[in-house]
Amino acid sequence: MKYVVIMCTASGREEALYISKELVRNKLVASVNIVNSVTSMYVDKDGELVEKDECIMYLKTKADLYDAVHTTIHSFQTYKVHEILALSINGLNKEYSKWLSEHIV
Repeated sequence: MKYVVIMCTASGREEALYISKELVRNKLVASVNIVNSVTSMYVDKDGELVEKDECIMYLKTKADLYDAVHTTIHSFQTYKVHEILALSINGLNKEYSKWLSEHIV
Protein backbone atom coordinates (compact mmCIF):
# COMPACT_ATOMS: atom_id res chain seq x y z
CA MET A 1 0.00 0.00 0.00
CA LYS A 2 1.34 3.43 -0.94
CA TYR A 3 0.70 6.38 1.34
CA VAL A 4 1.12 10.10 0.81
CA VAL A 5 1.20 13.26 2.88
CA ILE A 6 -0.94 15.89 1.23
CA MET A 7 0.01 19.47 2.02
CA CYS A 8 -2.67 22.09 1.58
CA THR A 9 -3.08 25.70 2.63
CA ALA A 10 -6.24 27.25 4.05
CA SER A 11 -7.20 30.88 4.50
CA GLY A 12 -7.50 30.46 8.26
CA ARG A 13 -7.97 28.09 11.17
CA GLU A 14 -11.75 27.77 10.80
CA GLU A 15 -11.46 26.78 7.15
CA ALA A 16 -8.65 24.32 7.93
CA LEU A 17 -10.68 22.74 10.75
CA TYR A 18 -13.80 22.44 8.60
CA ILE A 19 -11.95 20.80 5.70
CA SER A 20 -10.03 18.50 8.06
CA LYS A 21 -13.17 17.34 9.86
CA GLU A 22 -14.88 16.53 6.56
CA LEU A 23 -11.90 14.49 5.39
CA VAL A 24 -11.46 12.58 8.67
CA ARG A 25 -15.19 11.90 9.15
CA ASN A 26 -15.42 10.50 5.64
CA LYS A 27 -12.27 8.41 6.20
CA LEU A 28 -10.50 9.97 3.25
CA VAL A 29 -7.55 10.79 5.51
CA ALA A 30 -6.42 9.11 8.72
CA SER A 31 -5.16 12.24 10.42
CA VAL A 32 -4.44 15.91 9.91
CA ASN A 33 -1.90 18.25 11.44
CA ILE A 34 -2.81 21.92 11.23
CA VAL A 35 -0.09 24.52 11.55
CA ASN A 36 -1.50 27.94 12.39
CA SER A 37 -0.25 31.21 11.04
CA VAL A 38 2.33 30.40 8.42
CA THR A 39 3.38 33.29 6.20
CA SER A 40 2.91 32.72 2.49
CA MET A 41 4.47 34.92 -0.13
CA TYR A 42 3.85 34.97 -3.88
CA VAL A 43 3.42 37.29 -6.85
CA ASP A 44 -0.20 37.79 -7.91
CA LYS A 45 -1.56 38.04 -11.47
CA ASP A 46 -0.85 41.80 -11.50
CA GLY A 47 2.80 41.26 -10.60
CA GLU A 48 2.36 42.48 -7.02
CA LEU A 49 4.11 40.78 -4.13
CA VAL A 50 1.55 39.31 -1.73
CA GLU A 51 2.35 38.35 1.86
CA LYS A 52 -0.39 36.81 3.98
CA ASP A 53 -1.02 34.57 6.95
CA GLU A 54 -2.52 31.15 6.27
CA CYS A 55 -2.77 27.73 7.87
CA ILE A 56 -1.15 24.66 6.41
CA MET A 57 -2.60 21.18 6.71
CA TYR A 58 -0.65 17.92 6.57
CA LEU A 59 -3.06 15.12 5.61
CA LYS A 60 -2.05 11.45 5.77
CA THR A 61 -3.80 9.06 3.38
CA LYS A 62 -3.51 6.38 0.71
CA ALA A 63 -2.08 7.52 -2.61
CA ASP A 64 -5.13 6.23 -4.48
CA LEU A 65 -7.40 8.53 -2.44
CA TYR A 66 -5.65 11.69 -3.67
CA ASP A 67 -8.38 12.55 -6.20
CA ALA A 68 -11.16 12.22 -3.61
CA VAL A 69 -9.20 14.32 -1.10
CA HIS A 70 -8.48 16.93 -3.79
CA THR A 71 -12.17 17.12 -4.75
CA THR A 72 -13.23 17.55 -1.12
CA ILE A 73 -10.67 20.28 -0.46
CA HIS A 74 -11.60 22.04 -3.69
CA SER A 75 -15.29 22.07 -2.77
CA PHE A 76 -14.72 23.70 0.64
CA GLN A 77 -11.64 25.88 0.19
CA THR A 78 -12.19 29.57 -0.55
CA TYR A 79 -9.15 30.05 -2.82
CA LYS A 80 -9.43 30.39 -6.60
CA VAL A 81 -6.07 28.64 -7.04
CA HIS A 82 -5.70 25.64 -4.75
CA GLU A 83 -2.32 24.58 -3.41
CA ILE A 84 -2.65 20.84 -2.92
CA LEU A 85 0.60 18.86 -3.01
CA ALA A 86 1.00 15.09 -2.54
CA LEU A 87 4.35 13.86 -1.22
CA SER A 88 5.17 10.15 -1.34
CA ILE A 89 6.06 8.50 1.94
CA ASN A 90 9.24 6.48 1.46
CA GLY A 91 9.57 5.11 4.98
CA LEU A 92 6.82 4.15 7.38
CA ASN A 93 6.91 2.06 10.53
CA LYS A 94 4.64 -1.02 10.70
CA GLU A 95 2.54 0.20 13.61
CA TYR A 96 1.72 3.52 11.99
CA SER A 97 1.09 1.85 8.63
CA LYS A 98 -1.40 -0.51 10.30
CA TRP A 99 -3.06 2.41 12.10
CA LEU A 100 -3.36 4.37 8.85
CA SER A 101 -4.97 1.46 7.01
CA GLU A 102 -7.53 1.04 9.82
CA HIS A 103 -8.63 4.69 9.63
CA ILE A 104 -8.98 5.20 5.89
CA VAL A 105 -11.62 3.91 3.49
